Amino acid sequence: MEVNWTIKGVSARASECIESFRRIVEGTPYESKGILFSEAFFVYACLADAPPHRILESGRARGQSTLLLSKSFPKSKIVSVEFDQNSEDVPIAEQRLAGEPNVELRYGDARVLLPAMLEDGDVVVIDGPKEHRALALAYRILGTGRCPAVFIHDCYKKSPIRRLIECHYPEAVFSDAPGFVSAYRNLDEDRIKSVNEMGADEWRPYNFAGTSQVSWGPTFACLPYVSSYSYRAEQYRVVLAAILWRLKRSLAKRRPPKHVPPMIAGCI
Repeated sequence: MEVNWTIKGVSARASECIESFRRIVEGTPYESKGILFSEAFFVYACLADAPPHRILESGRARGQSTLLLSKSFPKSKIVSVEFDQNSEDVPIAEQRLAGEPNVELRYGDARVLLPAMLEDGDVVVIDGPKEHRALALAYRILGTGRCPAVFIHDCYKKSPIRRLIECHYPEAVFSDAPGFVSAYRNLDEDRIKSVNEMGADEWRPYNFAGTSQVSWGPTFACLPYVSSYSYRAEQYRVVLAAILWRLKRSLAKRRPPKHVPPMIAGCI
């Protein structure tokens, strides 16, 4: 089936399947470090017309995204890869996912494992590695021509990876699109309530780790496959952008604070 990947198409599907998603996730608790329910619904709405046979996930943490994918796509095989098998999050994720028959847990470097295990029609969700490495992995996977779409988490507005995608991948769709957020932010009400009760967490609306941001949350980007793209060239672009970004950040750290007197600044 031909999928309409525009935000208009995604929003149209979302309005049709919101009630089914609510029933699917009803009673599912939120787990720290996990994606938001509105973000999970974005993935659900994107794929509602053509659920994939398999979803490959990179980065599991405590299994929140894996659990929501499993419940949202019960007929799809969810193959989830976590890098650090010794992480304190591993037993929590394994316990939460033990009862999900369509989930397979693997460990290792997703940058090696995902391209090797990719099959025709697989959809990929990347929540680790982060930033430029995530985008490079996405382009490597899309470049095979076997994957209809890759989702990348932590693509909030003004982040380095978001700027790259917006400049060079106009077909991308984001979960923080204003219309989508205003319509479905209520999916995160219980999450916000639990944050306020705990008194400490990384995320609050338009805020991450105590710093205000333009996006509602960490944000998913959906990159649909585009046959006319040279994904090898896009990978080179990402590598160059990563080098320049690190160089800029390094220079910024070496630059003396503006309030330091010139005579002192020359000695720093």
